Amino acid sequence: MKLSKYPKILIIYVTVIVLICAIFLGYVYHTTVMYEKMLPENYIRELIQNNKLKIDISKVKININEKQNLNIAETLNNIIKESELNKINDNTYELVNNSKVLGTITLKSIKKSRKLFILTIDEWEVKDFTYDLDNFYNTYKISVPENYTVKVNNKELNADLIVSEEDIFDLGKLKNYVTIPKQRVYKIANLLSKPEIEIFDENNKKASFEINNNEVVVNKEYPTFKTYEDAKAKIKGNLDILSLAKNWSLFLTNDLGGDSHGFYKLSPYLVSGTDLYNLALRWSRSIDIEWISTHKLKDPVFTNAKVENCIFYTDNAFSCEVYLEKNMTISKQDKVDIMHDRLYFIYYKNSYKLIDLKSVVESE
Repeated sequence: MKLSKYPKILIIYVTVIVLICAIFLGYVYHTTVMYEKMLPENYIRELIQNNKLKIDISKVKININEKQNLNIAETLNNIIKESELNKINDNTYELVNNSKVLGTITLKSIKKSRKLFILTIDEWEVKDFTYDLDNFYNTYKISVPENYTVKVNNKELNADLIVSEEDIFDLGKLKNYVTIPKQRVYKIANLLSKPEIEIFDENNKKASFEINNNEVVVNKEYPTFKTYEDAKAKIKGNLDILSLAKNWSLFLTNDLGGDSHGFYKLSPYLVSGTDLYNLALRWSRSIDIEWISTHKLKDPVFTNAKVENCIFYTDNAFSCEVYLEKNMTISKQDKVDIMHDRLYFIYYKNSYKLIDLKSVVESE
């Protein structure tokens, strides 16, 4: 009988111990959860999630390009929820959004309690919440070709928001013959909500883009080719740019030969009356061309010659970069005359004509 009672007593004893342990562990868990919850940073985060930080919405100014029927209170709360907390001291934290300080929250302990002999738990309330409403607003910059249309929150942007217009390319004299849209930058300030942006090209087709740090950049794509071989498919007829560049180089040092020091070998590739044509004509008739330093062309005359980096602005206008080294001897000393220019062409009267040359600088 005594032996038969022992297992029952043991079971009851173990059950009581397990129950006591469970209650204790539950208490410990509840206490640690409460402790974590009442840490200043976690307490503030809970305030934020429950929209307990109030802002006077009567002072909010609505931009004309803002979304229609905007829920201001909800928008402000969402901005706060997307912010980070930056600790100033044990009781004070900053709300930071996009590197801007939205406001400062200061807490006050209204009650302290000790749990588990080692944990001190504070009960908090907000002592002060100051904010800078201007930092809740965002500014967006949108850069597009000038013939593109931009809509923000379904409203087309007007000229008042344009802050700059710049040439996309340095076209040299080619800009007198070809119209290339400038790159236009719009600036839209004081937006509370994330805007819905739509961009349409000159054919009213939607353009794709990404927003990075509140900036949008959409560039018109111009066919660009690293090598001249790749570019030839877009060039009408047979244009030997390298031969033309060599002849121009020889013409400048009075080595081209022919009537007017070789001007008439170049003139078929120039447009009469243009600045480049007149420049070449004046050089051919100038006394200075007769006084070019006495020199001798070496064999081979040209080395390291190449045509590359071709850009097509329209179907009838393009440019290519030319590099060549002309080898000469002057006063028994070797001399290398380097030509590194961008040559600009237009299609005129059934053939390409050279409109301008511009030296290539290192930053190009």
